[in-house]
Amino acid sequence: MNRTLKETTVQRYPYEDHQQLCDHLAAFLDAYNFAKQLLPHII
Repeated sequence: MNRTLKETTVQRYPYEDHQQLCDHLAAFLDAYNFAKQLLPHII
């Protein structure tokens, strides 16, 4: 039971190293924050 839960909850990410993950996360957060600033002007 415990092994089955662990296998279904562990996710693998396709990054070669930690820096790629950081770069992707930074790009995502930049886009998210930019879109968040635009939202009040659209409504």
